[in-house]
Amino acid sequence: MITCWPARINRRRIVTTLVLGLSAVATPAAPGSQNGIGGLRLVSVEDGATVAQREADQASWVAQPLPGSSAYVYFQVDDSFKWATSMNATVTVEYLDAAPGRLGVEFDGEDQTAPLQGAYSRVEKIELKGDRNWKTAVFRVRQASFTGRQNGGADFRLVAETPGFAVRKVTLERN
Repeated sequence: MITCWPARINRRRIVTTLVLGLSAVATPAAPGSQNGIGGLRLVSVEDGATVAQREADQASWVAQPLPGSSAYVYFQVDDSFKWATSMNATVTVEYLDAAPGRLGVEFDGEDQTAPLQGAYSRVEKIELKGDRNWKTAVFRVRQASFTGRQNGGADFRLVAETPGFAVRKVTLERN
C-alpha cells in the first residue's frame, strides 16, 4: 500500500509526505496505486521498478535496478504543490544504508547543462557506508520546475549507486 498524507500547510510552506510501506496483511499494492491531495506518487517505469517488502524490520520499497545500472526510484508531484514555474525545495529521504555507494536526487529543473535540457538536474550525492542502519538524507534542489519530463512523467528520482537500495519515507518541502 502507498500511504499519501495530505499536505500540511503553515504560513511559509507546504509539506507533502509519502510514506511507503506494506498493507496490514503484507500484500503489496501496485506502485502508484494511490495519490493524495497535495501528495507524491511513486512512478513505476522500466528503469525505476520497486518491490514492497520488509528490510531491516521496516516496511519499505526496494529498488529493482536494470543490470549494470544505478537504482532509480521515481516520484510525481501533485499539481497542487507546484505553485511557480521555478522553485527551490528540499527532498528528505529515509533510507536503509545497506551497502557502500552513493545516493542523490535528480529533478526536473532549469539546468540546461543537465541531461535533456534540465530534466535530470542534479544535486551533490552523499556517500553511503553500508552499516545497515536506517538514515535520513536531506537534499536541496534549486530552480526545480517539476514539469514531468522524466521517465513515466516523473518530476524527480532518487539515484542510488549501491545494491539493495530501500526507502521507507520521502518528504518534499517547498522553500
